[in-house]
Amino acid sequence: MAEAPALSKYQPLTLMASFVLVVAAMYWGRTVMIPVALAILLAFLLSPVVRTLQQRGLGRLPAVVLVVLAAFLLLGGICWIVAVQFKQLAEPENFARYKENVDKKIAGLHESIRGTVLERLLTGGGAAPSRPAAPRGDGPVPKKGFEVVLGTRPEKPVPVVVQPERPDLIWRLTAAIDPVVNLLGSTGLIVLLVILMLIHREELRNRLIRLAGHGRLAVTTRALDEASQRISLFLMRKSIVNGVFGVVIGVGLIFIGVPYPFLWGFLVAVLRFIPSLGTWLAMLAPLALALVALPEWLPALWVFLLFAVLELFATNVVEPYTYGQHIGVSAVALVVALAFWTWLWGPVGLVLATPLTVCLAVLGKYFPQFEFLNVLIGDRPALEADVRYYQRLLARDQDEATDIVENYVESHSAEEVYDGLLLPALTAVRVERERGQLSEEDELFTLRVTRDILEDLGGPAEAAPPGDGAAAPKALVLGYPIRDPAAEVALLMLGRLLDPKSCELELVPAAMLSSELALRVEEKKPGVLCIISVAPGGMAMARSQLKRLRGRFPGLKIVVARLGASEDVEKDRKALVAAGADFAGATLLETRNHVTQLAQALSHRQPSLATASTPA
Repeated sequence: MAEAPALSKYQPLTLMASFVLVVAAMYWGRTVMIPVALAILLAFLLSPVVRTLQQRGLGRLPAVVLVVLAAFLLLGGICWIVAVQFKQLAEPENFARYKENVDKKIAGLHESIRGTVLERLLTGGGAAPSRPAAPRGDGPVPKKGFEVVLGTRPEKPVPVVVQPERPDLIWRLTAAIDPVVNLLGSTGLIVLLVILMLIHREELRNRLIRLAGHGRLAVTTRALDEASQRISLFLMRKSIVNGVFGVVIGVGLIFIGVPYPFLWGFLVAVLRFIPSLGTWLAMLAPLALALVALPEWLPALWVFLLFAVLELFATNVVEPYTYGQHIGVSAVALVVALAFWTWLWGPVGLVLATPLTVCLAVLGKYFPQFEFLNVLIGDRPALEADVRYYQRLLARDQDEATDIVENYVESHSAEEVYDGLLLPALTAVRVERERGQLSEEDELFTLRVTRDILEDLGGPAEAAPPGDGAAAPKALVLGYPIRDPAAEVALLMLGRLLDPKSCELELVPAAMLSSELALRVEEKKPGVLCIISVAPGGMAMARSQLKRLRGRFPGLKIVVARLGASEDVEKDRKALVAAGADFAGATLLETRNHVTQLAQALSHRQPSLATASTPA
């Protein structure tokens, strides 16, 4: 037991060292790990298709072979067409034609701005300085520099060109064959791994569960299912959207007249896997080609409009409807992950960045030791709404705190705002005030802003139980906070929740003494006395007040709200009931409900019978 603190002390250092070792292994072993990662990615992509064929009655092995063969034939055909068009693009005669078009466009620009203000600005505001005229006559031309001293022009040095030795035939063949062999080897390894992963997917899943241990069977199963579902759906739907996007771009470029439209359509379909930037990176090449290959300027504008309109439509209409852009990773973290995986594995890292980052987010979600990954790259808010609200109050940022409350109201009911957002802030004020971590000025500012927000929230919730009728008398509810400004604000929240048709809440100052409170109860004869205490602290004072009041007013209905207590809630509830409370609530909502029920029951009786007092 004594070794636990030492282990936790060195845990950050252990995690950092493990991270460095893993990154180094992935970098130096990328020759093997990249094909494996691509195979896993393709297995996730093709797995739904294989399952669909199996459900139609086809066996697993034929379904896997058929899907993998079709996928790689399609991918190989596309790559062959792209390679042919790229080869045509790189032919020397095309560059000569591009240079001629650029010269014509530049000459046209010179003609269009000649004689305008723009020409004078570009030329420095005046005509170019003229060269000095050469001296006339038959006299000798004056010599300068070395010609004056030596009388002759210096001869230019003749450069010496060293001819490199021509490599032998074997070396040239090896240099030409090596890339082809590496490409074929990597492709064959990927195909084999995809087939094996699709055939033995259940066995691989069981081995991963076995590595995690039988004690984490449920957690590991949920993590694998969620990661598989996220990645498979994202890749399948993203591939479909990107493919259609590339086809539309290719067809649009055909109508505009940009050469090699199939090449640019394939490029944009691949680069759109890069979030936010992929489309605009893919646009640069066809835009530049439209500028240099076409004789007019207008096609370049049409290319830009084509990409911009389609990207806006796909991002705001198609993608939210197709897969909701929900992969469990924040946008900032995804951009950082793209930079990291690109640095680690080059261009292949751009394609693998999103699935690998999703796997890391799922790992951090289900395994506590990797929770920091979910905090860093997850798409859920890092802080809960009540924590963000209290933090903004500590920063004296009233505007953003109000915005947090307004956004919370949009997704929650008005009743949930008090218990779910405002009350936790009051509890935090009490906790940090007792610890000495909060100044009196910060406490007063927090309470004042919360009061202002209560005024902006308006009246009680519409869901409050109504009274029996407009003619029914209202029951007087006397509210007493246990000597704390935070309890006063909580009492104001309760007043917002009570139904004004059946209840009339009267607030008692928190500084009122016990004897004064008894006199106020005897004078007002309330139907219900509501005592509010905000944790931590105040429990002993609440029990003391209960015993005094119950001894003097045995018929008085007393409701106590012990708010913000996170531990021993039932124990506190039983202690308050034993001290004389008719009901002890832990939230504002349940306190409101019980007070309203008592008020409705008392409204049918005579008000004089609501309180039976005994001599002091």
